[in-house]
Amino acid sequence: MNLTSELYQRLSARRNALLVHYGHNNSLKTSDPTTYRKYQSELRDLNRKLRLIRGQLDDNPIL
Repeated sequence: MNLTSELYQRLSARRNALLVHYGHNNSLKTSDPTTYRKYQSELRDLNRKLRLIRGQLDDNPIL
């Protein structure tokens, strides 16, 4: 596995772990707004990075 694929897998695993940990807690937004904002921010950042990597993988199938 090359470095780009490995990075993608790690970021994807982190995103999935966040979704499992916080995704089912519907009351988090009202009960702990600070944690909710941090969770949303990290999730957006991870999704942005994953999108960029997917674009690189699509542009260069050798990766």
